[in-house]
Amino acid sequence: MVEKEKNKKLIEENIMPILPVSNLVMLPGVRIPILIIEEKYKKMVFDTVSSSGFVGIFSVKQSFFRQREREPKANDFFPIGCAGKIVSFSEAMREGYSVLIEGIFRVKLVEVIQDEPYDKVKFEILPDILPPEDEQERLKSAIIEKAVLFLRKIGEDPARIRDIVQFASAMRFEEVVNWAVFLHPLKFNTKLLLLEENRVEERAKKLIEEIKKDVFYLDLLEVFRPLKPKDPRVN
Repeated sequence: MVEKEKNKKLIEENIMPILPVSNLVMLPGVRIPILIIEEKYKKMVFDTVSSSGFVGIFSVKQSFFRQREREPKANDFFPIGCAGKIVSFSEAMREGYSVLIEGIFRVKLVEVIQDEPYDKVKFEILPDILPPEDEQERLKSAIIEKAVLFLRKIGEDPARIRDIVQFASAMRFEEVVNWAVFLHPLKFNTKLLLLEENRVEERAKKLIEEIKKDVFYLDLLEVFRPLKPKDPRVN
């Protein structure tokens, strides 16, 4: 009970355990499975599930992995991350825990607190500013429309596309935006930039432009594919 009260107080003080990840951008409303193998993070999962359930998901810069003899410090992380709630966890073939985490809100890293057996992060909650409802519906429809076009271009199964449209149509605007950012094959740095955007309207508009660019490139491939010589020795 004392430990639970301690962890509750930590969340109230904007402090929670930090889970470093590589090349992963977590967003609110998105659920992802993560395999936890290191002993200290297995301990973190157990402690977190027994208390608040919150962990800070922050991506580590690639430069850090060239010097793994130390623990990551504040400047080793990208500054914007996501507070995640551990929804469930189970043992995974005696290697560790398979953990399902749902993003709850975006956070800005203020300070990494060195602690044992795992570090914690002091954070600032970032707002998600929504546009008027009519604009939400317009942008939501535009994202679904562009995503469907992209999926058709890459040959996705029509039944699968129908399921995606049905699922997305029932979601809230900000959920559609965040899931689309997470699932669309964007560059890692592009996803980070979208995560940093406080105005969900701008996040949606930038996402739509990225999908449109990808569709355009796929159209170009279709145009030039017949021009490719059958003999690879021919330029």
